[in-house]
Amino acid sequence: MTVAIAIVVAIFREPLLSFFTKDHEIIAMGSTLLLLCLILEPGRTFNLVVINSLRATGDANISLIMAFISMWGISVPLAYFLGIHLGYGLPGIWIAFIVDEWFRGITMYFRWKSRAWEKKVLVQNQVTTTV
Repeated sequence: MTVAIAIVVAIFREPLLSFFTKDHEIIAMGSTLLLLCLILEPGRTFNLVVINSLRATGDANISLIMAFISMWGISVPLAYFLGIHLGYGLPGIWIAFIVDEWFRGITMYFRWKSRAWEKKVLVQNQVTTTV
């Protein structure tokens, strides 16, 4: 179902955007960004699911550290490089977002697979005795 929706959006992106504006530059840019969103959103969803799974186990610190490293170490420099230095503009910045989301998702997936989160204990077992 979601693949079908993605195909419909990809095919009809320009007519869909023309409902909101008649400016051809905005429609062209929006069309490009909609196509890039088809790559971005699965990465973002994957990232959110894995990170929230780790947080639920009590392994929240690594998620925060990786978010900081990825956003400031990958997303911001890559957005500058692609968007400004190479002149890709907004699509270049969007590509940096894509790389950031997928990088964090894949990195946190390897954290999940390592099972290092199992060492985090949220609830201690308490032995109760009855008299």
